[in-house]
Amino acid sequence: HPITSADKLRNSEQIVYLMIEPGDNDGKGSVVGLLKIGVKNLFLYDETGMVHEKKSLCILDFYVHESKQRSGHGKELYDYMLHDKNLEPCQLAIDKPSENFLSFLYKHYGLAKIYPQNNNFVLFDGFFNNNNSATTESMESLSHREAASHIEKNGHSCLDSSFVKSATYKPTEYGRHAAFKPTDTMGKCLGWLSPTQLDGQYNISHHTALW
Repeated sequence: HPITSADKLRNSEQIVYLMIEPGDNDGKGSVVGLLKIGVKNLFLYDETGMVHEKKSLCILDFYVHESKQRSGHGKELYDYMLHDKNLEPCQLAIDKPSENFLSFLYKHYGLAKIYPQNNNFVLFDGFFNNNNSATTESMESLSHREAASHIEKNGHSCLDSSFVKSATYKPTEYGRHAAFKPTDTMGKCLGWLSPTQLDGQYNISHHTALW
C-alpha cells in the first residue's frame, strides 16, 4: 500500500517541493525529486542533556529518483528549500535520516556533529544556537526529572535520555558504490508521474514546485 497520496498532500499543512524534468517521458515530463517539510512539536535534548519542547521545522521526506541521483539534483532541490525558507542547514530536525542522507548533509553542508534523539529525529551542532526562525520554544528548558514527569503526565512515550551523547559523522568515501542504499518505496510512490498526471489528481498550485 502507498504511504502517501496526492489527496494526503493536498490536505496537509506540510510543504512539498517537487523537482520536475519537463523533457522526460517524450516531453510529458517527470518528477525527479521530492522534498517534504513540516512543523512538529518535539521534545528535544540539547548537548548538555537539557530537554526542550519545541515546534520545530523538520525534514520529513527527501527523495531523488535513482536514475537521477548523484547528478546535483538533490543539492539543487535542498538549496532551493533553504533559500525559500531563509534557513541554515543546521536549523532543521531530520526525521529518521538514512546513511545516504547523512552522507549528503556531511558532503555538501559540513554537518558532522550529530545529536540523535529518542524520537528518531537527528539534530546537528548549532541547532539550538541558530533556531530562531525554524523553531518556537513553547516551554522553558526542563531538568531531567521535570522532563520525565511532564512527558509521563502528557502521555508522550520517550526513552530515558539521562546521557545525550553527540557523534561525529565521518564517511570514508563518496561515490556511486560507496553509499548505503536502504530499501525505499518513495520511487514507487512517485511512479514517474508526469506533471500533467499530478495536476489531474490535485491542484499542484497548492504546493511549491521547483521547475
